[in-house]
Order: sequence, then structure tokens, then C-alpha cells
Amino acid sequence: MAVFKLPAEMSIATASELKQTLHGLLQSEPCLDLDSVAVIRVDASTLQLLLALVNEAELRTVPLRWLNISTELKASAELLGLTDSLKLA
Repeated sequence: MAVFKLPAEMSIATASELKQTLHGLLQSEPCLDLDSVAVIRVDASTLQLLLALVNEAELRTVPLRWLNISTELKASAELLGLTDSLKLA
């Protein structure tokens, strides 16, 4: 099991690197925990990336859990109607 701590600021500028890291973990780990306690800024491109990750994990039957969901991540997901899709609820 891997626990990945999401960075404090997630934007289009960091999305490519984040995508590579998360995709690698998804391929190599039997389950993945995402700790978002440090997240203070997240933009729509990163939420899109996280949604793709959640969907891919489901397709691969890799359990994905959220730990310590930050207020900012939850608020941003709610604003775009992605709370359920991201499985943050």
C-alpha cells in the first residue's frame, strides 16, 4: 500500500509531474491512499487529473482511499460538482 501526500498547491503548472507520479503508483501498488491534508490550492485541471485517476483505479480494481481531505480540496470539488465522482463524500 502506498500513501501519497498531495502537494499544497496543485495547478496546471504541476499537473504533468503529478500525473506521472500518480500513474506510476497506480501501476505498481496494490492499493493507493491519497493524503490531501496539505492542499491549500487546487485548480480545475488538477481536479480533472484526480478524476481520471479515480476512474482508472476503479477500472483496474485498485482500491483508492482519501485520507485527511482538506477543506480546500473538498470546497473546489463541491464547486464543480465533483464530490461524488471523486469519491470524497
